[in-house]
Amino acid sequence: MAQGREISSRISSVKSTQKITRAMKMVAAARLNRAQARMDGIRNYGRRIAQTLVNIGFTLFGDEHPLLKPRPSAKRRLYIVIAGDRGLCGGFNSNVARFLDQNLTREEVASAKFFAIGRRGIASVKKKFGEAGIVKSWVDVFDKLSFQLTNDIAKNLLSAYQAANPKDRIDEAFVVYNRFASRIKQEVVKEQIMPLSADKLREQLASVAVAEAEKNHAGKSHSHLVYELSEPQIIVTEMVEHWVSVNLFHAITESYAAELAARVSAMESATDAAQDMIDGLTLSYNRARQTAITNELIDIVGGANTM
Repeated sequence: MAQGREISSRISSVKSTQKITRAMKMVAAARLNRAQARMDGIRNYGRRIAQTLVNIGFTLFGDEHPLLKPRPSAKRRLYIVIAGDRGLCGGFNSNVARFLDQNLTREEVASAKFFAIGRRGIASVKKKFGEAGIVKSWVDVFDKLSFQLTNDIAKNLLSAYQAANPKDRIDEAFVVYNRFASRIKQEVVKEQIMPLSADKLREQLASVAVAEAEKNHAGKSHSHLVYELSEPQIIVTEMVEHWVSVNLFHAITESYAAELAARVSAMESATDAAQDMIDGLTLSYNRARQTAITNELIDIVGGANTM
């Protein structure tokens, strides 16, 4: 019955693992609900900031403000790569690495700089582009995310965007992260965050305006506001910095929600796989036990016949 004892030991081990995966799924699901609520809140706030920036910044300065003026020969790019600090979330982290590998050309890689957020994001950038390309990095930010962090990232980004030295200056900035499509789907996206484009902002806000008009049935809007500007250029500069900070906050919260959703799915699959393994091992145990009983009966019958 040595085989039966070995199988019984394996069943106990798999059951212990199953308890862990089930607990991790429950914890991730609880955190996901909170992350979704925060993600939706910051998304709505970001839309209001974008509307105000269109109303003030582009109305007053058009493309003449240094932070609103496009650069026709954009050669130096900054990528803000967001991934997780932990594993056990399916292909969440590896999808970011694969996206960078497949979507960045040799010319972009040669002059690209990176801000990396999350241990797995840092590892992905190092593996593909080397440590020299990472200008700044942040870890352990998701559980205690704050505007102070994203303000710090935004200031570093805008400092590089306005740098006097051409070697230190960047012409465009993109954020690469997992977008939360649903609880069962996440997709890696690359979104331009600098320079700002009035057309893109208006395009993003158009669908929101239609949805709000349908919601209140009266077509009322909150866009008719009165602004008193003493130093408009300084105010617009601060608004752009705040817009970048809010968008980074949204990207990080959305990435975290996508990570938790991926972990829920991965732990559910692991729990189901453990149950399948337990069922298979239990069947093998019963067969081994039945074989042992049969052999003992054969021995007893054989012994009785010899007597």
